Amino acid sequence: MAATGAREEIYEALLEKLQKLTGFKEVTRRKRPGNYWNVKNTPALVLAQAGQDYERKSVNLPPTRRLTVYAILYNVIDPNDQNSLPETPINNALDAIDAALKPQPYGLGQETLGGIVDAVYSEGKVQEAPGDFTGQAIAILPIILMLP
Repeated sequence: MAATGAREEIYEALLEKLQKLTGFKEVTRRKRPGNYWNVKNTPALVLAQAGQDYERKSVNLPPTRRLTVYAILYNVIDPNDQNSLPETPINNALDAIDAALKPQPYGLGQETLGGIVDAVYSEGKVQEAPGDFTGQAIAILPIILMLP
């Protein structure tokens, strides 16, 4: 069965799925300036639309569509805290996102956000700034949403 979701429905379903993960103080689609993030509102997750691709394998077939979303993870610690690493909550969040997007039962099918996409999965290079000197860490994880 082909996926049936409209773009906004798909983005909201992914947000809803990731809002269920524990450990975040804020999960949103609304982008904020870098100085917005602080010790009190992080770790945080922002889902940012990052582009769309169409691929048509034949003029007689509809295109396959790929929506790309960046899961942007922020964490800020007190720079005077010498016992904490700003990247630790981000590493834990990346593990949680991996687990949330893993097909259940593993290896049988794809995560489909309840049937509104053909598949959703992480793909590509994770960009990271661990925040060793500033106490402000960030990671950007590409997530692909496949539509027919």
